[in-house]
Formats: sequence, structure tokens, C-alpha cells
Amino acid sequence: MRISAAALVVFIVGAAGACGGAPAAPRVDPCVAYQQAVRGPLGRLGRAADVFGDAMGRGPEEGARASLAFAGALDEERGKLAGVQPGRDDIAAAHAKMLGSLTGLAGAMRFVGDVVARRDEAHREEARRRLAAAETGWRDAVDGVKKVCPEAALPS
Repeated sequence: MRISAAALVVFIVGAAGACGGAPAAPRVDPCVAYQQAVRGPLGRLGRAADVFGDAMGRGPEEGARASLAFAGALDEERGKLAGVQPGRDDIAAAHAKMLGSLTGLAGAMRFVGDVVARRDEAHREEARRRLAAAETGWRDAVDGVKKVCPEAALPS
């Protein structure tokens, strides 16, 4: 007896349905999945922040370059984080705020870099205020993620 491929497929699909189908994959907690998805980009941002911090004590030229390089790193990693698809709406809302805060932080870093490069004393206080506000926005956004996923090990 000869069985056609189509008949075999129908038989296998029917048998799988009768048996309850394939075993379900273990469910991954949305917070755990989120933490795993953001770990790489946030780790790279942490290292970029350390490089920036180290460079700030080496004079205005190095500080300006470091500010602009850090802004670029913020933009690059923000782009990667934008591709993360959180598994719950509350995580997605907190994640969106975190992305917005990275945009603000990158803009503030560029402004600081420009002010330092030009040695623009007239805008120095504004640069300090912008950076402080952006850092506060970042901390608040991270705190927002931690509220919906308390076990998330995110930097503050």
C-alpha cells in the first residue's frame, strides 16, 4: 500500500491534535525575558558611562570628545533597545519612558560637549541644568521599570 505525502501530513496533524498537540514550551516570565533582552545594551551603556567619567578629568578637549562619544553610544544602544518587545503592556509603557529618557540624555550630553568644546561660559550653567534634568529623567525611568518588574537588575 502506498501512502501519499499529503495523506501522511493529514494523519500526523490529526494525531497531534488528538494527543493534545506538541508539548507547550515552558512559559518565561515577562520580566525575566525583558531583563535578558536589555542586559546587553544596558551593560554597554554602563561601560560607555565609565569611559566618559574617566575622560572628564583629562581636560576640556578630552571631556568634549567624551561627551559626544557617550551621546553617540546612547543613541546606538537606544536603537537596539527600541527593538525590544516587552511581554506585557505595563513593561512596554515603562520601557518607552526609558527610551525617551535616553533620547533626552543623549541630547544633554551633546549640549554639554558643545559647551565644553567652545569653552562657552555663558551656557555652562544651562548645560549643567540640562544634564541634571536628563540624569533625573533616566533615574525616574529606570525606577518606573523596577516598579513593574521589581526583580529587574537595571542600573540607576
